[in-house]
Amino acid sequence: MPEDNKPISQKEAAKLLGVTERIMQSWRFRGIGPRFIRMGVKCVRYKPLELTQYLESRTIDPAAQGPKGKVAKRKTNKLTDEDLDKMARELRGAAQKP
Repeated sequence: MPEDNKPISQKEAAKLLGVTERIMQSWRFRGIGPRFIRMGVKCVRYKPLELTQYLESRTIDPAAQGPKGKVAKRKTNKLTDEDLDKMARELRGAAQKP
């Protein structure tokens, strides 16, 4: 990817991503693909940094894949210490009830 973040044409962006310009147009129409800058009715530009971020977001970790190539959902613990303390108090209170 180019070092500076100067906006580049759709043709250059497509070449960097390894897709056709038509695919880039289709992605924009469908609201998917990398972020872009609309400079006019027919003038679209892409920032190289946005293209890099798009590629990173589409990269799949083989270790995270489940059977048959499906991406396994990662379990995350989103409970805070406060949540855990509250749950512990509730459990202690429930255990003390006859």
